[in-house]
Amino acid sequence: MEREIWFEKWLWSYMPCHWKGVAALFAVIALTLAAMFLVRYVVGDVDWLEIPVFFAGLLTMHMICKRHSR
Repeated sequence: MEREIWFEKWLWSYMPCHWKGVAALFAVIALTLAAMFLVRYVVGDVDWLEIPVFFAGLLTMHMICKRHSR
């Protein structure tokens, strides 16, 4: 079974070339922002806790792009 191509590798980054790539991008951004707001709501005004949440979202998006690109 072949993987679907959702992203094109362009220089050192990935660009969505399919609607599923755009949907995955928006979904990961929305979940990352929701997690950042949840951390801020639960813990309080601790800015450094948002950094690991951001990098977890970045790593997740990188894994999705790498799996669904040429």
